[in-house]
Amino acid sequence: MSNSRFTDVINAARSRPEQPQEDLPQQTVQQQPTQQSSIAPSTPQPQRPAPAKRGRPAGGKRHNPDYEQVGAYVPKELNKRVKMRLLEMDKDREFSELIEFLLKSWLQGNVKNG
Repeated sequence: MSNSRFTDVINAARSRPEQPQEDLPQQTVQQQPTQQSSIAPSTPQPQRPAPAKRGRPAGGKRHNPDYEQVGAYVPKELNKRVKMRLLEMDKDREFSELIEFLLKSWLQGNVKNG
């Protein structure tokens, strides 16, 4: 079976007669007055809010050249307990800030191995 599951859709789209693009704006212009004729001209049309931008904010650590994303394998239960403790006791501290603090403490010798 060499046909993909989209073959029927593609064939249906190909068999549809094409409309010249020049006709499309004229049709919309002709349709708009008939739709708006039932609305009083003094009635203001509600404006839609601007759509929210997608993605992460530009001011975060991801875009800061002084930071680098690293990965580590941590037992699931330990990770869960640490995140719960952060939420319960230290809501203002991010997980990455805790890791930074611990790594700096280790480098300074404040945290012992073992």
